[in-house]
Amino acid sequence: MMKTKVVKLSSVLLTLSLLVACGNNASTSSQSTSSSSTSPSSSSTTPVVEKALSSIEIGTKPSKVEYQLGESLDVTGGIILAKYQDGTQDNIGITKEMVAVSDISTEGTKTVTVSYTYKGVTKTTSYEVTYKAKALQVSVVSFDKDT
Repeated sequence: MMKTKVVKLSSVLLTLSLLVACGNNASTSSQSTSSSSTSPSSSSTTPVVEKALSSIEIGTKPSKVEYQLGESLDVTGGIILAKYQDGTQDNIGITKEMVAVSDISTEGTKTVTVSYTYKGVTKTTSYEVTYKAKALQVSVVSFDKDT
């Protein structure tokens, strides 16, 4: 008979310890505890919103935007502004892995597409660069007939 009382008393103490650890006091009944835990409207905590990417834009273009044919694209100094659904923003440095550009073997204005992925969501933006033919260096040599 003594063992049964010790087990029951231990069980009651464990239940009270759990109630206190969960932020409830010993006077809170189990009925009100279960109703508040199942009712979302009675909760006083703000729901956690997962940070999700909503858009990106060019914050700063790379330092170099004019090229001669044959030159590789250089994204040094480029920054995108990543905007999230929770209202926050991040400055992200542009890397070569983030960019794609149309045919750079011909002259003209080319569109560089920048892609950024955050938690499985990819957004794109772009900026323009110019490719020109290499300038030819011409040297004029003249000869004097009298020599």
